[in-house]
Amino acid sequence: MKVADVVFIENNKVLLVQQRKEIAKGLWSFPGGAVEEGETSKQAVVREVKEELGALLAHPLFLKSYKIITPRGDLIIDTFMGELKGDIVLKEDELMAYQWFSLTELENNSTLRAEVVIKQARDALNNTPRLNKS
Repeated sequence: MKVADVVFIENNKVLLVQQRKEIAKGLWSFPGGAVEEGETSKQAVVREVKEELGALLAHPLFLKSYKIITPRGDLIIDTFMGELKGDIVLKEDELMAYQWFSLTELENNSTLRAEVVIKQARDALNNTPRLNKS
């Protein structure tokens, strides 16, 4: 299965959303979701940000693909960086909350959806200058 998500950075912190759906209830991850048939990962992440956050993803820039093994099978995560435009209005049937986290806060957070969240945050924070050049 393929999903796409995005790392938003502000003041050296990353934006995570807290899941409401039973499969991951209460766990924190980056905004995003499944890539639907016929769409690219970039199209999927732009759509998911609009659906989940009610805001726009501006200047999406591909960061990296991550592969994780889950009980439901292999998962490929295409991760982007970008700018968040507009006010956040959560899709309340999917998300409980959002919060900005520093890398240290993530490393001490036991409620991350997957360990890969820390790696994604590290990679994005180390690539912030790339985003500013676009």
